[in-house]
Amino acid sequence: MLFTRSPFGVRVDALVAAGARGVVSKDADLEVLVEAVREVATGASYFPDAHVAPHHGSSGQERAVFDALLASKRPKEIAFELGLSLSTVYTYAERVRKKLGVEDVRDVVSYAHREGLLDTEE
Repeated sequence: MLFTRSPFGVRVDALVAAGARGVVSKDADLEVLVEAVREVATGASYFPDAHVAPHHGSSGQERAVFDALLASKRPKEIAFELGLSLSTVYTYAERVRKKLGVEDVRDVVSYAHREGLLDTEE
């Protein structure tokens, strides 16, 4: 987690690309810090007052599941390829949907299309 004076002056996408999972202003109240630590500890991300595309706040495994869903892979196939249990794949897929604010895999694909994450040249 990164602490900064002003989250508005920070290139949050660059921080996320470098591995940051949360940003908290040094001027933030203790309650905000506690909330941020709790969110990050559960595997979520915490970026208040900063525009970050939801898929940037995903953990490595969540991103791998996200990419596999975009490739139309089934949960059992994803579990096998990533060496995860099926229930873990479902958990990561649910986290991805929650972060993106979508209901199902079709919505995940729609989100990816809107964000320009799909390779449309084939």
